[in-house]
Amino acid sequence: MDAKQNLFDELEDKIVNGELLNTDLLMSKELQDKFNTPELLHFLADNWNWDNDIAIIRLISESPICSKATALMIFWLAQPCDYTQYKLRSKQSNDDDVFEIIQTILNRFKTDDYLETSITYNPQNDMPKDGSFEVDDKMKIAVDGVDTWVHDEYVKKISSYATSELEREIKNCKDIDYLNMIADGLLYFNDAYNVGKWIIDNPLCDKGTALLLYWRLLLYFQKRGFSQQESMNKFDIVKEVYHKLITDFFKIGIKYSPLIDPQNSNLLKKPLAKWTIPEFMKRSI
Repeated sequence: MDAKQNLFDELEDKIVNGELLNTDLLMSKELQDKFNTPELLHFLADNWNWDNDIAIIRLISESPICSKATALMIFWLAQPCDYTQYKLRSKQSNDDDVFEIIQTILNRFKTDDYLETSITYNPQNDMPKDGSFEVDDKMKIAVDGVDTWVHDEYVKKISSYATSELEREIKNCKDIDYLNMIADGLLYFNDAYNVGKWIIDNPLCDKGTALLLYWRLLLYFQKRGFSQQESMNKFDIVKEVYHKLITDFFKIGIKYSPLIDPQNSNLLKKPLAKWTIPEFMKRSI
């Protein structure tokens, strides 16, 4: 295991330090020279941080010495259920690289193109229970509190402020209703990521406002092509709001009910599947 770990650490260091320059040619050579057995490729796939460089995962899935078990593991780690809303052989997802990997693995399985080895993998370990991703039920529970007000035109005006002015406006806000109004109008802002961060960093931010912000962030990123799952995986601000909500970081203030908010209607709908995951991709190897 130490020899494997040394190889893995060496490759990861080169990726992080830019020595491989993120080119397919160099990474392919590195894989061929160092990770030159199905077992080593499986070890790499099982330990690789996908946020580091997804091209490594793609190259493993395309490798002629990739085992069936390794390919199946990559398939389920790619969370394919979330991509069934897109047509196969299409590029409709912002995460095109991941979707291409899913399609590559499907095609190679259909033609029995992966190696039969002694490596094993059980898809049940990584399969979602209901076959799809949905917003955590904890995020659907209404928060009790007081009523507030919204002034749409005023939020639009605020959204035109220069970044530094906007940051001061939100961070120095002394009115809980005003802060909630900005969260409600998040879609008017070009930089929802930082606006969201400034809102939850304000000591006045309450549980209702934070929950409203969470749903507006999902909607903001959805309109830019990201699914709910991608938003949770990719954007730290979504993770931070979620974590603070489930750990009861915020105090009760303004009330908010996600299920009756008309802006959440599309988020609450289960996306129609354009394709289904074949049964043979659900069996252990």
